[in-house]
Amino acid sequence: MFLIIGANMIAGSLAKGYSSSDVPQKKIMAVVSPDNDISIKNTPEGHLVEIPSSVYKIMDKVVRENYLNICKEEENCGNLPIDYFYGTTFRLNAPQNKFLFVFTLNYPFGGALYCFILFDPIPNHVTQEPPGVNNKWIELEMFPIKNPLVSFEDLGQDGHFQLKVTEIEHYGTDASYYSYEFFQVKPDLSFKSVFKYVAEMNDPIGPGRGREIVSTLKKMKKNELKIDKYLKIRNEKNQKIGEAIFGRDNPDQPFILRSKNILNHSYDELFENNDS
Repeated sequence: MFLIIGANMIAGSLAKGYSSSDVPQKKIMAVVSPDNDISIKNTPEGHLVEIPSSVYKIMDKVVRENYLNICKEEENCGNLPIDYFYGTTFRLNAPQNKFLFVFTLNYPFGGALYCFILFDPIPNHVTQEPPGVNNKWIELEMFPIKNPLVSFEDLGQDGHFQLKVTEIEHYGTDASYYSYEFFQVKPDLSFKSVFKYVAEMNDPIGPGRGREIVSTLKKMKKNELKIDKYLKIRNEKNQKIGEAIFGRDNPDQPFILRSKNILNHSYDELFENNDS
């Protein structure tokens, strides 16, 4: 699968037909930023470290899948070399003495994909099928950026840390979403999406600009979350439109909608899905 929008798995078998001459001509390094995060700056701050060969092999697999699928015909990519697809890579410290490599997969038609590869150096284990998030609208700053963009958080307060990723989706002038998605890390270092909520979005029913729906997350008891939603109108006090409770029975499960209390039924559809 390629040209992924949102957080989807990069899957599928490798296409055949490339040769050793397709190997990038430059040595790829990872940036370690002082705030343990990624950066949308053209020249990110930090120092460079080598990328372990097992991590590079996954990056290389992702690039080749996309390069060969997108550039099957020469006119699709012109004379772009495979090097073009290798964007900036960041290395973050992760829980339990692991490292998270965030690899930017550049696309020839604009935009890119952030790919998440977890690396455990002791047994030399690595994520085999990294999840990816489209970064186009993050780099264009459709919403004011709130750092960190990538971090780890114990969402369920049960000792299990999830990968937390900022996502911005844009579907036209009046349909933009600033979301947070949480991925559970499985023992084999694969990722499973367990919760996502829209922190900010354009008001879907209000006229004109200056109206947004904002959501706040509150951790309740173990493995229970509360989402409060408000209508935010410029120069006015926020109006609460409802709340929802999400829960799960164990760390391997996603958080699901358990109950809701809607105060403004014009926004019923905002409370219909597990993605809040």
